Formats: sequence, structure tokens, C-alpha cells
Amino acid sequence: MADFPTWKYGTGEITIVLVHGGPSLSRYMNTLGEALKDYYHIVEYQQRGTPEFPGDASLDLLLDDLESVLSETSPHRILVGHSWGATLVNLYLARKKRKSHFH
Repeated sequence: MADFPTWKYGTGEITIVLVHGGPSLSRYMNTLGEALKDYYHIVEYQQRGTPEFPGDASLDLLLDDLESVLSETSPHRILVGHSWGATLVNLYLARKKRKSHFH
């Protein structure tokens, strides 16, 4: 996994991965995570281009980072994106679907 800030908390068999908007916004989805942590395992991460993880934030890198986060979670997961995060989740799913047609 890339060396970006990641927070994991909560309990439950299902993991919720919170994908924030911005991409320059940071850590505001933790209020949702805190509300759900008694029922789900929560994973929050900071995308590139935030104050906590400055640097190149190309679309390919952001998609690779999301894939890296997901590779370390249970297959029983829900992706929750807000604003730009919702767009990133949809782009990730579209890329994954395209790749699966060629394998």
C-alpha cells in the first residue's frame, strides 16, 4: 500500500471504505464512520493531494491507491464515496469491469 494516512476502526464482518471528496478535503467522513463503527469495520484513507498526503494526484494514482486500500480489506465491503469520492468509486468500478472483460 502507498504510504498514506489510513484509519481503521470499528467492528463487524462487513467493511465500509469511506472515500472522501475534494480531493483536497480531509478527514470529514470520520463522523459517518463514528456513527457506524459499532456495526461495521471502518476504513478511512487520505487521498493524494490532501494536506496530509501532498503530491501528485493523477487519476491513475488515485485509482491505484483505492485498489491498494481495497486489497487489504475483507471481500465483504461497501464503498461509500462523497462528492469527488463518489466519482472516484464509480471510475474505479468501471475500470475494474473493463479489466474483467479482458481476463
